[in-house]
Amino acid sequence: MSLYAKCWLFTTWFLILFFSFPFWISFLEQRFGPTGVLIGGGFWLSHGIFMMLVFRCPNCGLTPFRSSKDFMAWYYPWPRKICGHCGRDHRAVEDRSAR
Repeated sequence: MSLYAKCWLFTTWFLILFFSFPFWISFLEQRFGPTGVLIGGGFWLSHGIFMMLVFRCPNCGLTPFRSSKDFMAWYYPWPRKICGHCGRDHRAVEDRSAR
C-alpha cells in the first residue's frame, strides 16, 4: 500500500473522530466527569500529532501533511501526492524486496 493511501485511510479515521466528537465526548463526560473531557480531548489531539510524526517520506523524512521543510511551512488536513521537499511521488507503492 502506498504512503498516500495509508495517509488517506488515517485521514478518514480522523474525520470520523471529528464528526462523532460531540457524541463520544458527552459520553466520556457523563461517565468520568470533567476528567473524561480532558481524556477525550487528549485522545483527539493525539491523533493530529500522530499524523504529523508517524507518516514520513522515505527519501527525506517530510510528512505528507506538511508543505515543505522551510521554517514557515503549512500543515494540511489531507496528504500531498508529491513530496514538497524531494519531489517523491507518495502514490507509488513501496517495494519491500529492495530492503
